[in-house]
Amino acid sequence: MFMGHNAPPQVDERPRVPKYVEIAVPISLAGTFHYSVPDGLDIHPGSAVMAPFGPRRVTGYAVSFIGEEEVLRIMPARKVRSILGADKRNPGLPETMLPLAKWLAHECVAGLGETIETMIPAAVRRGVSEQEELWVSAAVPRSKLPELVPELARKARKQAAVVELLAESVDDALPLGVVARESGAGRASIKALAAKGVLQISRRPVDDPLMLAPPDTTPPPTLTGEQREALDRILAARARPGTAVLLEGITGSGKTEVYLRAIAEVVKSGRQAVVLVPEISLTPQTVERFRGRFSRIAVLHSQLTDGQRAAHYRAIREGLADVVVGARSAVFAPVPRLGIIVMDEEHENSYKEDTSPRYHARAVAIKRAELEGAVVVLGSATPSLESTSAALGGVYSYARLTTRPAGGALPAVEIVDMREETAASKRFVLISRRLARAASDALARGRQVLLFLNRRGFSTQLYCPVCGEVVSCNRCDIPMTYHKMRGKLLCHYCEHTEAPPADCPECSAKQLLYLGTGTERLEEEIAASLPEARIARLDSDVMRKRGAYFEVLSAFRSGGVNVLVGTQVIAKGLDVPGVSLVGVINADVALALGDFRAGERTAQLLCQVAGRAGRRTAEGRVIIQTMNPRNPAVLAAVRHAYHEYAAAEIEDRRQWGYPPATRIARILAQSEDHAAARAALDAIRDAILEQHRNIWEAGKSSFELAGPAPCVHEKVRGRFRFHLLVKSVDGNALPAALWEVSTRFRTKKGVHVTVDVDPQNML
Repeated sequence: MFMGHNAPPQVDERPRVPKYVEIAVPISLAGTFHYSVPDGLDIHPGSAVMAPFGPRRVTGYAVSFIGEEEVLRIMPARKVRSILGADKRNPGLPETMLPLAKWLAHECVAGLGETIETMIPAAVRRGVSEQEELWVSAAVPRSKLPELVPELARKARKQAAVVELLAESVDDALPLGVVARESGAGRASIKALAAKGVLQISRRPVDDPLMLAPPDTTPPPTLTGEQREALDRILAARARPGTAVLLEGITGSGKTEVYLRAIAEVVKSGRQAVVLVPEISLTPQTVERFRGRFSRIAVLHSQLTDGQRAAHYRAIREGLADVVVGARSAVFAPVPRLGIIVMDEEHENSYKEDTSPRYHARAVAIKRAELEGAVVVLGSATPSLESTSAALGGVYSYARLTTRPAGGALPAVEIVDMREETAASKRFVLISRRLARAASDALARGRQVLLFLNRRGFSTQLYCPVCGEVVSCNRCDIPMTYHKMRGKLLCHYCEHTEAPPADCPECSAKQLLYLGTGTERLEEEIAASLPEARIARLDSDVMRKRGAYFEVLSAFRSGGVNVLVGTQVIAKGLDVPGVSLVGVINADVALALGDFRAGERTAQLLCQVAGRAGRRTAEGRVIIQTMNPRNPAVLAAVRHAYHEYAAAEIEDRRQWGYPPATRIARILAQSEDHAAARAALDAIRDAILEQHRNIWEAGKSSFELAGPAPCVHEKVRGRFRFHLLVKSVDGNALPAALWEVSTRFRTKKGVHVTVDVDPQNML
């Protein structure tokens, strides 16, 4: 363009993008890599970019800009590769959340790139459309689908899994992303079935991401003195950002009302809330409670369709939601003005991620609150020993609710000693005489009954009385469970199924015995002994059918079902006024597990399930069947004394050197070669010892090593498993020590090594 001689020269006032940038790629244990930035490319920390990585093109994330001198100290300029451009589908991570990602990668001994990807839903990273999405339905009569499964299973197992999923679904159509995820099949398998004329694929619009609704104008209930005190403690904590408040309240004590009031104050101040629940199944009922008070709510959990998840995520990131409700990964919801994180049932194991990075949502919530100036509320009737110890030690603020708002009493809890019951009956007894009478009486009065057994299937073992053989999974060396509804033996670890043998596979004897009891057998026995009962079962087998959880729960709440049999899913957050009796069929299931948390989890589960009885009436009754009537975990439920149990267990853990007195990392090696798995951990153990030899020899080490040793389940999915435990009384030193030997963790020579800091599963 021609410029006159008097015209001032034009100056580009746009800020100059630095020439070099550190990029994190989503690879396990990978660090960051230096790239040059092409002229004109507008990126910032957190941006998703396309970059060459070896012979591949990968998505990476800009972490920080660096100066030319620093780069050239590491490598010559001619070797610095250039970013190819922005990944336009992927919005990246908000820059304000990068410090959290860096902290999390360090704490979990994980790569920064894979950590960032964990914080962004896969559907969002793929740029899934928020306007419409693909749905899958049967192109043949649905009644014909089960007939197609056997033939497909012989030639195309993944296609068979897709057809089986659609055949069992309560919905006529499912989102394509959901079908792919829940069947374990890829999109190619689904499209192949459509090409065969078995399925059809159609487009549907995505639902509105925000649940916009006018709040309920009904005045909230008057707070009790304890609730008011707890609320005041939470609001006071806002003056000290990063503070965690443990809200320990007995079942039915009104913890949710305290959450609602605290969040209302936060929203009134212009900030936002994230509410975490331990199970996806609890999200709808939580949302219903919150919709009565707040008009802009979004949800984040894995049962959303890909399009819904992308739409909700965008709305959250743009600040359009006042409250976000979701399961574990919702702790990463990108709210721009975070004011409070509420973690309901904070003791639940489901808050721990089991793939890298293996984070615990509680630790992430507390760190995020510290970084973003928010407060965390940890709520539970049976808080984890880690949280209880922190509260008793003054690290967390502490509030307790010891009464129910309506003045209702906790249910009476009774023990039935099943040793005496078996001796009196001279046979194996599943349902004691006392529990049978109580259930019959409750139904006669028009009440409802909850029966809890934390084992699914029909029989837990197929046993040969001649040679003692137990039919086990050939890939896992773990007894297979008989599922009568499927007519199959199923391995609960690798999902391998097979028909039950007619003869013993070891000695060919023909009198195989079906031993042990699961929820299927319990349901069958209740139907036989209480013919007037309207029974439903709720466990993960039933919940394989999409929507089945809500269908069963709705029938139970409406009274269409008056006896509900289930696993631990019925112990969480279930509030049904008509339940007057809870029966625990076998309180000892978890006590025999080789895990130092077995007692704690048993006490939590029993106290939680007992709290489902008599929540609206004074007639609540709980009957616990056990072979260990004097076990402290069982007695904690009987006496409604979890708080006292926790204090005693914390002291025992201190004496034995287990969390919360120490911090533990579990290093797991898996290989098809037994010796190679063990050798890999021997090498890691030696490396740790060598790294800290001087302080170990001086007797000043804060570390203790245990193992390597075979895992409780030594073989799973065809791989032998060994683990090495690293304990430290200095919690901050543990991740750093592991990073020092992290090069030993990379998979090589057929051995897969994983690191789990603060493990929740020791099996």
